[in-house]
Amino acid sequence: MYLFLRIGDFIRLYSFYILIYQMKKNQSCVGVSLKTQYLYLMSFLLRYTSLFLLQDLRIFHSIMKILFLFLTIYIIYLIKYSEKISKSYDKSDDIGNIYIYLVSSIFISYCFYTEDVLWLASFILESISFTPQLIMIIRLKEVEVTSNYAFYLGFYRLSYLIHWILKCFSDFYFLSLPYLALIQIIIYLIFAYNCYKTKHHKSYYVTLPY
Repeated sequence: MYLFLRIGDFIRLYSFYILIYQMKKNQSCVGVSLKTQYLYLMSFLLRYTSLFLLQDLRIFHSIMKILFLFLTIYIIYLIKYSEKISKSYDKSDDIGNIYIYLVSSIFISYCFYTEDVLWLASFILESISFTPQLIMIIRLKEVEVTSNYAFYLGFYRLSYLIHWILKCFSDFYFLSLPYLALIQIIIYLIFAYNCYKTKHHKSYYVTLPY
């Protein structure tokens, strides 16, 4: 039952490696949205707080989630405080109010599911966390972006989507989650399309990871 969940977690872990490797290799975070990373961090904190309160602390699950949390914090550290990498961060093209995303997610969760507001809010928030990154790639005319990072994020959510669809057959408690995963996959597809368009347009520049 948890096969696709585990596959998704390992793919997500690899996506962290891809992004961190490219940033450190190029000593640049051009095209990487700090606000997207903040939103991921908030979604993880909401979910893990919920799991802790519910005492749902399976060993493998807990280890992976702690890794996700600290790797996200490390990416934020690189963008904000790394001596060389931080200089390439373009705040003017990283738009969006992260607090609106957060409050909206909690409000929607409260309206539709009052048993565990934080848990559902974390999935709602994660499903839209990539939006600032998508806006950044659309706004920038010259961008160095780790498109493989988004590629692996897409497969991460696809694995979760398959898991949740299978879960729905036995437990309607998970009925809303496939829709949230689908929203994320659509955002990643839009991102991939814009990367493709950027790569093949003469006025744009994109560096793809190996």
